[in-house]
Amino acid sequence: MEYFGSDAATTRAASLDAINDCELYIGIIGGRYGSGIMEAEYDAARVRHLPCFVYVKAAVSIREEERDKEPEKRALLERLKQKLRDQQTGHLVSEFATPGELVVLVAANLHNWLFERRLSPVLASARAGTLAEDETRALGDALDRFADLHRQLLEVVSVEAQVPQETRRQALDMLYKLTYDAREQLKRVPGMEERREEIASSNLRVLERLVAASAQDHEALRELAVNWRLVAETRVERKDWNGARAAFQKSGDACAKLLKLAPQNALYQRDYAISHYNVGCMYESQSVPDEKAALREYKSALPSAKRAAKLDSRWQGELDQIQTAVARLRRA
Repeated sequence: MEYFGSDAATTRAASLDAINDCELYIGIIGGRYGSGIMEAEYDAARVRHLPCFVYVKAAVSIREEERDKEPEKRALLERLKQKLRDQQTGHLVSEFATPGELVVLVAANLHNWLFERRLSPVLASARAGTLAEDETRALGDALDRFADLHRQLLEVVSVEAQVPQETRRQALDMLYKLTYDAREQLKRVPGMEERREEIASSNLRVLERLVAASAQDHEALRELAVNWRLVAETRVERKDWNGARAAFQKSGDACAKLLKLAPQNALYQRDYAISHYNVGCMYESQSVPDEKAALREYKSALPSAKRAAKLDSRWQGELDQIQTAVARLRRA
């Protein structure tokens, strides 16, 4: 309100008029109903069919002094919450307990909305080859901004001890869009090879902080392994065999930690095996192939590949691939 300046309109009128300049509505509800302007703004946003992101503070987290004193206002607040959550006329409402948790929820939802509304259409145009040179540069700048948002959000998650696992999940879901969706589309955009590596590389530092903050966090560990593998793949495209091998080894280190947490997980066994297999491929691909080192890596991959195939038959193809590589080098 302090940014409205002097205006002849009433407080309510000025607030409702501001809705007309908005593309998105965000409502944060604590323990007070207040004057009812918030509900009026929400209703105006719904009339305009604006996307609405609503966050309600958990009742157990609200102190008595943070609540309305008047019983009628408490009743109005409960009615508003019921309206927001109504299965027929309302929508999904996120609940938060701490400021840090609210930050993660809002940032993740905003990012996803911006990605779908702003970035995805531009990526589609780039993929179709219809972007001009200046538009391609603008796309690169936009990707940089999204990567920076990722880093900031994950840094908040890594230091906010009270953020629950589900909220961390939402933060990582946000990371997926840029790490996978954008990256896959960029594969078909000329001149974006380095940008794709930068996207994965920018995630590594904060993912390592997430893992350091919670060594039992399977999701963060697997994302760390995947992002190292994505970095390695872009280096393979540039024929940087040493750099790719180092990145694949880092991916394998994260996979090894996952196996300690869940040795019966077929996917973790498969990922660990593929990490060693990829390292072996890099030894064979370098300018002076090191077949002895490659064979060592392929043999190191075999036990996990066999375990993965036994736990889940979908990974039989990976086992066959590794066994073929071992047999070929043994014959050599």
